[in-house]
Formats: sequence, structure tokens, C-alpha cells
Amino acid sequence: MSHTNIPVSDTAILDLIFASIEAQGWVPDEAPSLPHFPPHFHRDNLHDLTIEMKGDLVIANIHFFNVPEGQPDTIGTPDAMPLPPQLALLKIAALLTEIITGEQRVPFFFFGEEMICCAYESRNSSWAPPWRK
Repeated sequence: MSHTNIPVSDTAILDLIFASIEAQGWVPDEAPSLPHFPPHFHRDNLHDLTIEMKGDLVIANIHFFNVPEGQPDTIGTPDAMPLPPQLALLKIAALLTEIITGEQRVPFFFFGEEMICCAYESRNSSWAPPWRK
């Protein structure tokens, strides 16, 4: 069985996911309302992404800035249930897309071990990801 290689840099994965979302033209200028997330799980509070390998499996977490005391500062795949790399990447991309756009969808798909992102009308948004600042 073969596995997708996870790049060494977690920031590279975060940038790749954001570039795929942006290539789709999905990034709204205004932050979406996310009533089912804690208020600090906001796109302007995105800090980074961590990828932890557990053998051939992956734990992936999105981290946030400006977290109130006693509140969670991450969201991602469960630590107790690491996932195969492709599935972990799809799940974390869906979460990140929802936080940035308000819609849970994935900006790419896998064909074998190749990740494919198709965009028909790309548009750059006026929103700049905070991890790039």
C-alpha cells in the first residue's frame, strides 16, 4: 500500500490549501458567520496548521490566535484516531474552507496519489491570511 507524502513544512500545506480555495474564487471579502463554531474560531484568528505523523497515519490541527482563557485553541482530526494522509488532508481542508468561506467543501480531489485542483474563474480576494502577515 502506498501513502501520500506530507511535505515537511506545515505552513506549505496551509498555503497550498488556501491557494486552492482562492483559485476556486471561494474567498469572500467579508468573514462568514459561523454560529456552530466558538467566536474565536474566525478566519482572522487563524494562526497555523500542525501535521503530526503517527506511523503511516496523520493528526492535523488548525490553531488560532486570540483565544479566550479556558477555551480551545485548535480544531482538527482527533488525536485518538489518526487518519491516512489523504483523508486527513481532505478533512482539514474542509474545515479550513468552512472557516474561511462559510461553506464546508474541499477545493481539490485526489486521483490515485495526485492531488488535483481545478479552477474555472479564479479571483483573488481582498482578504489576506493572517499566517502570511
